[in-house]
Amino acid sequence: MKIKEANAGALTNFEVLDFLRSRGASKDPTRVIVSIAPSEFKVYDYLLESPACNQTKEQVNEFLTRCKSYKLAKAEVLNIINLRPSQLVEIVPMIEESEKRFGEKLEELVNLVVEVLPEPPKKAVPEEEKNEVEEDTVDGKNTDEDKTETANPEQIDEDQTETTNPEQIDEDQTEENEDGEQMETKGEKKNSLDMGVLDKREEVIQAWYMDDSDEDQRLPHHREPKEFVSLDKLAELGVLSWRLDADNYETDEELKKIREERGYSYMDFCEVCPEKLPNYEEKIKNFFEEHLHTDEEIRYCVAGSGYFDVRDHTDKWIRVWVKKGGMIVLPAGIYHRFTLDTDNYIKAMRLFVGDPIWTPFNRPHDHLPARKEYIENFLQKEGGGQAVDAAA
Repeated sequence: MKIKEANAGALTNFEVLDFLRSRGASKDPTRVIVSIAPSEFKVYDYLLESPACNQTKEQVNEFLTRCKSYKLAKAEVLNIINLRPSQLVEIVPMIEESEKRFGEKLEELVNLVVEVLPEPPKKAVPEEEKNEVEEDTVDGKNTDEDKTETANPEQIDEDQTETTNPEQIDEDQTEENEDGEQMETKGEKKNSLDMGVLDKREEVIQAWYMDDSDEDQRLPHHREPKEFVSLDKLAELGVLSWRLDADNYETDEELKKIREERGYSYMDFCEVCPEKLPNYEEKIKNFFEEHLHTDEEIRYCVAGSGYFDVRDHTDKWIRVWVKKGGMIVLPAGIYHRFTLDTDNYIKAMRLFVGDPIWTPFNRPHDHLPARKEYIENFLQKEGGGQAVDAAA
């Protein structure tokens, strides 16, 4: 899908369907009245059989308001709205550590979904199946056992799960039409959810707000309850991310493309662990000192994992957990720090434009041009013109 103006996050299925309707998509069998590509109609037909078909903007907004108390991750909320789980067994796979985080409240959340979000449309029975049912009835074969079989809830749940597969929606939305043109989503279609994108990056890069504990820096340091941060939110702070093929980084075309487009001409590797890093204790201590660089910091984790902590626009710490296959870019001028997690090992590819300069400037160094540019480009824009004084 070609985006003319980037929005904050992914659209719900309802918003995609609403957008297609606004462009004139309908059940018109001729489909020649409006200028909508066949690939767009394919998405439209698919969404008509999903829970999005019966949803309204008011219902979605009401659910967003009422579910705030559960502190769900944005990706979890998006999945719930798209799939509309009506049983515990359906919602558990959608929420990370669901029973640990919610316990008995999980059933309350299911009840909220059922109360606010309407049921998905009933699947139409093909004409041939209707005729078979009628014949069975006439012959006296339509027994209670047959009725029980056709109303098997497991079968219904299975069918609904198949028709609401978000991966299929993403695949359809990115198809080209017959003329080779991509679908376009105009900037005026504002995303009301500010959702994190349900993509494969989240399997290797996760982020959350940190607590204020002085415990071991290698622990996750989640707040209670957990407050996850979407990759889109990180992008608003200038932190970019990718998921790449760490097992084949030498021949990975996507990595090659990124390096060419962003000018990363220099590359080396750094292994951080007690056995392989000279002066380990001193260096790991320096890594965890809050600092900035006057150039981008690019790290591609090809083995192991580690934490990159960054400040948000209100100066709160966000912990970014990067695992094998994850690559992030920290912009010049952002205050940050690094530490290993409890596995005590990471092997990272380091990229740089030209000759590498690794000089850290420990906080405060707000007078540096790189810091001033970062504040102007990200913090003032994000924080409504207010930036935290690092020297305060």
